[in-house]
Amino acid sequence: MDVSDFQPIQNYVLIDQDEDPDQTDEGLYVPGEAKNTCVTGTVLSAGPGYKGRSRDMQLEEGDRVLFHGGSGRDFPGAGETLRMVRQTNVFATIDDVAVGAYQTA
Repeated sequence: MDVSDFQPIQNYVLIDQDEDPDQTDEGLYVPGEAKNTCVTGTVLSAGPGYKGRSRDMQLEEGDRVLFHGGSGRDFPGAGETLRMVRQTNVFATIDDVAVGAYQTA
């Protein structure tokens, strides 16, 4: 199955999750519990939102995002770094400079 064959429904987004580093640039090891709090990734596709309601989608394909790592589910058959999450579990859109700063903090 190809990821492009799937279109999320309602307020779901498909995110290509960035790999969590096991160690910071300073040499500190990151425990497993800490890696699941906030995660970065790129939106691959987004649903249309709820029709007839005031909950339009704010995310679109290509957005870099910060989201709750424990939310959503692994996307079946497409690899372990793809996650299907609700838009409400995404905290913010970010630029690549912020991603690098976040991952090394």
